[in-house]
Amino acid sequence: MNIQDLMAGADLPREILECIDDLLIKKAATRELGRGVAPPPIAEFVSGELRKAEENFNKAKPATDESRERAEIFFRWAIERYALD
Repeated sequence: MNIQDLMAGADLPREILECIDDLLIKKAATRELGRGVAPPPIAEFVSGELRKAEENFNKAKPATDESRERAEIFFRWAIERYALD
């Protein structure tokens, strides 16, 4: 997967884009298995996104028999529609 393609599909703050670009430049010049601490702007951004996801997850309504049935119907339709032959 190409990170530039992923970044193009996301609405990321300029500071995050610049940090990622800096990391990609370093990655191109060093070996792949390096270790280090994530730049603070990236670490803070990821933490914030995970916090938002958790808040949204906690707002979800409990599943009902009807919602499970609808999900199963959709899943079967999606498998039939998109499954590889």
